[in-house]
Amino acid sequence: LLTGRGPTVSEINHLAPFWNEVVHIACLSNTSGDNSMLPYTEDNIRFCPIPTFGGTSLKEKINVFTQAPKIIRIILRELKSATHVQVRGPMGIGMYVLPLFKFLPRKYKLWVKYANNWAHVSKSSGYRFQRWMLQTNLLKCPVTINGFWQNQARLLKSFENPCITE
Repeated sequence: LLTGRGPTVSEINHLAPFWNEVVHIACLSNTSGDNSMLPYTEDNIRFCPIPTFGGTSLKEKINVFTQAPKIIRIILRELKSATHVQVRGPMGIGMYVLPLFKFLPRKYKLWVKYANNWAHVSKSSGYRFQRWMLQTNLLKCPVTINGFWQNQARLLKSFENPCITE
C-alpha cells in the first residue's frame, strides 16, 4: 500500500475524481511508523518518485540543487501529457521549480497551492522568494490559499484545505 504525507495525499485523494489520471510527483521516502502518512485511496492516482533531498546540514541543503537536473527531467517528462498542473509550495525545490514554470510553454492549466499560512512571512529566504513570485503573479496563474484574508489579491483563491477534518 503506497502512502504519502497526510495533508498532501488527502488533498490529492479529494481532487482525483475530477480527472482521468492524477500524477503525484514527490519524494519517495521510507517513513514507516509515521502517523502522518496516509494511503492513496483513488485508483487513478499514479505516484512518480523523485530523489529525496534537503535536511539541516549545508551538504543536505546543497543537495536540493544537485538533484535539480534529475527532478527537472522527471517533471518535463510528466508534463507532456498534462492537462492541469498543480504545484504545491512552498517547498525546497520551489526555488527552481516555480521559475521553471515561468519559462515553459503551457499546453496545460497551471495553478499553485500555497500550503503555508499566507499571512505569515517566513524567515526562510526560499519561502519568501516563492511567496514573492506568487504575489507578483509572475507565473500568470491562480494561487489557492488556506483561509480568507483582508485585501486578498484577485489571483488568490481561497480553497479550504480538504485535509482538515473534524
